[in-house]
Amino acid sequence: YCVPPCSEANGFVTSKMALRNLRDRGSELMRWAFCQAQVIFSHDREIEALVTEIPCYPEQDRIRRMESYHSQIYYHFSFFEFAYYSQTKYLMYETATRMLLAAGRLLLADNRRLYPGRKWFYRELERISDKPEGFCEAMIAFLDAPALDTGHRIIELIQGHKAYPVPPEGMKARIIKESVLNLEEW
Repeated sequence: YCVPPCSEANGFVTSKMALRNLRDRGSELMRWAFCQAQVIFSHDREIEALVTEIPCYPEQDRIRRMESYHSQIYYHFSFFEFAYYSQTKYLMYETATRMLLAAGRLLLADNRRLYPGRKWFYRELERISDKPEGFCEAMIAFLDAPALDTGHRIIELIQGHKAYPVPPEGMKARIIKESVLNLEEW
């Protein structure tokens, strides 16, 4: 029995096989959960090394993820435009937040930073150095006033920052595969 040092602290018992699976195939959320992990007790010396290897960005999927996030920005903005012109408020807010999530995840992936989930997403975006100047402020401006000009500002910042990867099959084809058909492997 112990008292955790803070409300975010927790612990669990696991196996070496589970840690290897996390290191090799863990989701970004699971990897991020290990960012400040500490091994409290283990007889196996390999466990410490495994725990330090888990919170690394999955490099083998990085470009594919960046292509997908890049595609999603435009996909969601097209729905935002429809919602804006038809004044469908729910769709405006939903697509605005999805567009911002895609743009933010593109920047996180470009910086090899794990997606921490919704709770710490904005904080992690603020911390990365390689992002368009004023990006975080533009995100808040878009959420405060979801309109075509504030949405276009996000796209302009992304486009003007650098040439992000585009899927070889095209953005629309990637969206159809991942969103419409829900195919992860192609």
